[in-house]
This record gives sequence, structure tokens and C-alpha cells, in this order.
Amino acid sequence: MTRTDTDAAAAWSRSLSALFGEGMFAAVGARRRDDRRLDALDVMRLTTGDPRGWSRRISAAGVLPGRFGADAVLFTDAVTARTDPHVDMFHRDGVYEGFTGHVMDCGVIAVSATEVGVFRAFSTD
Repeated sequence: MTRTDTDAAAAWSRSLSALFGEGMFAAVGARRRDDRRLDALDVMRLTTGDPRGWSRRISAAGVLPGRFGADAVLFTDAVTARTDPHVDMFHRDGVYEGFTGHVMDCGVIAVSATEVGVFRAFSTD
């Protein structure tokens, strides 16, 4: 890794901690298929590594959009985001259509031409 890559990786790690804190799932993998959903599943199953070799933070803002670029598409299960693009995603009273059996299951999937990032919160109680 070059110094620039090392600095970018360190900024990525700090940003994940600042944005999501402990108890969040945050990982990135390569786009390998036309169907982004399959790539996102690979990321969530941890069957693919970060294509840049950056930190993968499980448990425990300019970098996020900068990594995926201006052409990235963002997907969320936050119901209110459908009608309000400025919704506070961290507001606890929000309604989410989760796709796991957890009580709280919310987040964002970022998709670029080369990468897919999954950023989710889960709670079992």
C-alpha cells in the first residue's frame, strides 16, 4: 500500500467508527455480478474481502460518499426515506422494513460500478 492508500484506509476506519460506533455491521466487497443484491449478500456473509484491503469493521462524512463516488446508488429500508430524502437515519422512531428476523434491522447499501458496501444495525431485543 502506498502512503496515500494507507492514509485513505485510516480515514475510512476512523469514519466508520465515528458514523456507526459499536454494534454496527460495516463491510465492503467487490462488484462481481450484474445483480447487486448477490454482491451485497456476499458482503453480509463475509465471503468476499474489501477490494482495497481496507479495514472491515464488524461490531464494536465525507469518506463514505467519497469512496463510492457521485454515481453510486444508495438503497435503504427506511420507510420515511421514500418521501423525505433528508430524513434523519439515526432517529430511533423511524420505521424500517428489515430483511432479517432481528427486532431492529436497518441500514444502507451503497453500490458503485466496482464496489458494494453494506452498513447495517441489528438488535435481537
